[in-house]
Amino acid sequence: MSPTETKRQRNAARAMIACFVLFAMVAVAAPGISFGQMPAALQTTGSPSGSATPSGSGSPSGSGSPSGSASPSPSPTGIKGIQWLNPSGHSRVISAKNDGTDTTYHLVAVAREVPPNPVVEFKYQQGSNNEVSIGIAPRVGETDTFDINWNISTLSEGSYTLKAILYSGTVEVDRDEINATVNNADSLNDPQAETVEITAPPNGSAAGFFRPPGATAFHTIVDVTSSAALAPPSTSTGTATVNVSYTKTPPGQEPAWTACGSSSRASDGKNSIRCVLAAADDPSTVTGVAAVASPTAAQLVPGSGDAHRVFPYLQEPTSIRIEPAAQADKPGGACADVVTATVLDQNGAKVAGALVDVHAKGPTDALLFDDSGNNSSSHQPPDKAHTGPETARDCEGTGGGGTQGQHEYAPGNPDTKHIESLPAGTSNLGQFRFQLFSPDQGRTEFAVWNDRDDDDQWCTEEASGRGSISWTPSGSPSPTPSGSGSPSGSPSGSPSGSPSGSPSGSPGGGSTPTPEPTELGPEVTQCAPRPSGSPTPTQTPGSNRSITVEADKNRMRVGGTVTLSGQIQSDNPECQDDEVVEIRRRVHGTNEFREFRTTATDQNGSYSIETRPRNSADYQAVAPANGPCDEASSSATAVLIRVKVGLTPSQARPFRGATIRILGKVTPNHKGDKVVLQRKKGTRWVRVQRDQLNHRSRYRFVVEADFNRRTFRVIWPKQDDDHIKGFSRKATINPR
Repeated sequence: MSPTETKRQRNAARAMIACFVLFAMVAVAAPGISFGQMPAALQTTGSPSGSATPSGSGSPSGSGSPSGSASPSPSPTGIKGIQWLNPSGHSRVISAKNDGTDTTYHLVAVAREVPPNPVVEFKYQQGSNNEVSIGIAPRVGETDTFDINWNISTLSEGSYTLKAILYSGTVEVDRDEINATVNNADSLNDPQAETVEITAPPNGSAAGFFRPPGATAFHTIVDVTSSAALAPPSTSTGTATVNVSYTKTPPGQEPAWTACGSSSRASDGKNSIRCVLAAADDPSTVTGVAAVASPTAAQLVPGSGDAHRVFPYLQEPTSIRIEPAAQADKPGGACADVVTATVLDQNGAKVAGALVDVHAKGPTDALLFDDSGNNSSSHQPPDKAHTGPETARDCEGTGGGGTQGQHEYAPGNPDTKHIESLPAGTSNLGQFRFQLFSPDQGRTEFAVWNDRDDDDQWCTEEASGRGSISWTPSGSPSPTPSGSGSPSGSPSGSPSGSPSGSPSGSPGGGSTPTPEPTELGPEVTQCAPRPSGSPTPTQTPGSNRSITVEADKNRMRVGGTVTLSGQIQSDNPECQDDEVVEIRRRVHGTNEFREFRTTATDQNGSYSIETRPRNSADYQAVAPANGPCDEASSSATAVLIRVKVGLTPSQARPFRGATIRILGKVTPNHKGDKVVLQRKKGTRWVRVQRDQLNHRSRYRFVVEADFNRRTFRVIWPKQDDDHIKGFSRKATINPR
């Protein structure tokens, strides 16, 4: 071999070694990426980047398809593998103006089917210029949705083509392109486009839909922030109106949008807008919601918009949050602070349009609700099967004069006062607000419930919340009002929205005797069958299973056993058999569900547990997410617990004129509470004596046997949130 050939072979070997070394280095730096199939945006970085910042350089011209990659799989006519949601038909205007949240623009694309190892890249192109990568769009959870907040502050005005490219690993599956207009510059004659940001429901998340009793259509709430006016020399007037719409178009097709609501921009730029579906539309078919800002009230000038992918579910009111739940040391003769009741569904989301009723009682019959308007939500007396109205209180002193209902009791006992929301129900924030007034010291108990069947009756399955107010003596108490006139006097000062002090279980000092605590109006009744068309319990959106819970007893005495049972249902047997079930409990008087017990389903997806509850509570079953099985939550079921009242007479056949003792104990311990000794008179029970429970929760009554045969019992009137009133057994004393 000649020296020249030897040198040539040596150089070839060195070149081959160098190639292998280079190959190994790149393979280590970018594992899983094969040469010739990398997306154009990835070729300069070596791996998909989660950054939403435009690269602005190094992007190749042309189609942007990876060099040497396979062609996208053919799709049915008109159906794409990836589709733009924002921008799309609701608005193709893009603006970097501050929308009240930030100055970015929200890009959203949805995949018809998510391939293995999905990667979505967003690009833009202006005219015949090269494509520029915006970035790799993160996937929203495990959904079919991909999004980026795009910083466009440096983009010039004009038309652009936006491209969403879907890859499976490094192989392009499909792409979607849309033309959009950037209106970024702000000048005297051409103000920057107004813009809006959807803050709820979050992109790629659950959206609750609710249909109030008597309504023909479902609605959902879209929360937004929107842009404000700019200072001179701009002619920007700011957002005047925000318009919302929804789409039922499945992913992979150009979304068609239906207008569903609008609102004038709030002073702080934050709006909760009710989106009402067409009466014939099933909420389960909704795939997205959108919002668009307009600088005019006439909505003639479209601005920039936002759209979110949503997964619908039917809302069922399951709880009511009371704020403040307790108010202490409120002066008699003035109105207490505003109480805000927020109706929440099974996922903790606010429920707009829910019907609400309120009962309030004590310390005397002079208790009044604030009239409608000002700080209180519009309301009316109950309009079904209740006593006629009486004049309410004008807490603001502006000459109101609304009315309230009442439940009449025996003379000398305070009546239960009753109001209900108007048919529009709770606000778009899910709220109902009210105030109370008392000229007298003592304690007021109130309860708020969702009157789901609009019968003005409070029943076991209706979501509820409770609260109390303690009133201190007043220097100038107002007289008890009559049913036909307004109460004299006016409240001192304006009510504030914040609670004062910590909860108090008893009224403030003073020499006036404290009225006897009494139960809040008629007892809770069993619910009638759910009205036709009402929402039923449903699983978390996007899940493939549901779960139920029910109690074999909804009302029982403490010490008894209740069985909680239910079933997981799923089209996937792996998601219902031998699955963990968490039982969560919310004791009445508290606002939160807490984990209570854990069990598991059998081969049929059923479960059952027994417990001996000591407090009234709501119970909810939750099947936690597990592999391919999404979390599912049930509606809540209430179990009301009656205290146990013991009764033992010292003698059943005493000599006439002898002194007898009637002894007993209330369980659980309710030291300091009142109990009442009653005797039967004809068909009625009348009060004989009253006693206070000692530290061991025991009572003692002494009576003289100067009567013929008599039957007695002892009652514990309801005095807390987590128990209903209890009765002892009947005892007959027959003197000799």
